[in-house]
Amino acid sequence: MELKESNKQGKPSYTCCLCKKRFEGYGNNPDPLATEGRCCDECNRKVIEARILKAMEDWY
Repeated sequence: MELKESNKQGKPSYTCCLCKKRFEGYGNNPDPLATEGRCCDECNRKVIEARILKAMEDWY
């Protein structure tokens, strides 16, 4: 997890492990698309889709 710096309001700033864009805040768990780092809210949508698909595959 790569913490860059905090902004003026004290929120941490990270680099998304999936799209490599910088974002503010703590981010999201990228599992199952990545095993390390944090992902931005935009990429978290892809992560949620992957989790649902994985759950469906495991269910069948």
